[in-house]
Amino acid sequence: MRLFTTWDMRLFTTWDMRLFTTWDMRLFTTWDMRLFTTWDMRLFTTWDMRLFTTWDMRLFTTWDMRLFTTWDMRLFTTWDMRLFTTWDMRLFTTWDMRLFTTWDMRLFTTWDMRLFTTWDMRLFTTWDMRLFTTWDMRLFTTWDMRLFTTWDMRLFTTWDMRLFTTWDMRLFTTWDMRLFTTWDMRLFTTWDMRLFTTWDMRLFTTWDMRLFTTWDMRLFTTWDMRLFTTWDMRLFTTWDMRLFTTWDMRLFTTWDMRLLTTWDK
Repeated sequence: MRLFTTWDMRLFTTWDMRLFTTWDMRLFTTWDMRLFTTWDMRLFTTWDMRLFTTWDMRLFTTWDMRLFTTWDMRLFTTWDMRLFTTWDMRLFTTWDMRLFTTWDMRLFTTWDMRLFTTWDMRLFTTWDMRLFTTWDMRLFTTWDMRLFTTWDMRLFTTWDMRLFTTWDMRLFTTWDMRLFTTWDMRLFTTWDMRLFTTWDMRLFTTWDMRLFTTWDMRLFTTWDMRLFTTWDMRLFTTWDMRLFTTWDMRLFTTWDMRLLTTWDK
């Protein structure tokens, strides 16, 4: 029940089941200001292998109400610099199994209110460089079972001020090797019940610049079972300047199977 400011404010229920192979090489500056309510129920096989350098600066207000089952297995290097205010309300059970290298540099204000129970089993190499203010209000029971070797290269200076009550029951094998400068100021009541053999090998130099005040209140039971092998080969340098305010209302049931059983990861 961590309440903290991380520019991650998505409230959503998502069944993202897209399995696909895409080589999106678009170089562009886009101000996508679409305001919409969408029930995207596409079930598909996606190999999202987008290897790209992306400066996604989209500021938007989006009501993405897509209901879907997603197997997101994208392997990619991404510099997601989207600046936006997003209310991602997707309610879902998701099996997210994405394998990727990501430089997520999204600057945004996000209210992540997802209600779910998640078994996150993702295998990936990630460089999460997101600078953001997030009010992640997720209240949830999560079984984050991610089995992975992660090189979390989140280069950041983090002022983690999360105020929360957390029941962390994650069962996993993790090799946490993060090297970083962190100002963890979290004020919380935590019932960390994690049963695990942790070899968190996120081998990385982590400068988590998530400068934020985060109220992670996501209430959810998420089975993110996005079981997929996604090779999104959108090889491109993208300056996605979709300036918009997005209320991603993807109301869906998502089985986040990011291979893991984590009770609050």
